[in-house]
Amino acid sequence: MRDLADDLSYGIVALRTRAARQRAEEALRRASAYNGCLIEASLDPLLIIGPDGRITDVNGATEVATGSSRAELIGQDFAGHFTEPERARVAYRQVFRTGSARDYSLELRHRD
Repeated sequence: MRDLADDLSYGIVALRTRAARQRAEEALRRASAYNGCLIEASLDPLLIIGPDGRITDVNGATEVATGSSRAELIGQDFAGHFTEPERARVAYRQVFRTGSARDYSLELRHRD
């Protein structure tokens, strides 16, 4: 009887854990979709970059500003799309180190 009770208890905990994980995954999907909509709706060029400085996503305004498609931009070095790449590297490193960079003027390059 004790083994049966332990098995039932384990099963209940496993079901609750699975349900909680599914709720968390759904909340994450919704938040990600919402953030994507916000980024895409911006009239300003917005890029998402990883700690290595590689572009992971862009919005449509970035495509227009750079003359490059989203597919072309993803995976490229963020800093390479500015007239002063080293200043751009300093800026994104500051953001990853401190959480922000304010009033940091950079000029975006267009492919032409």
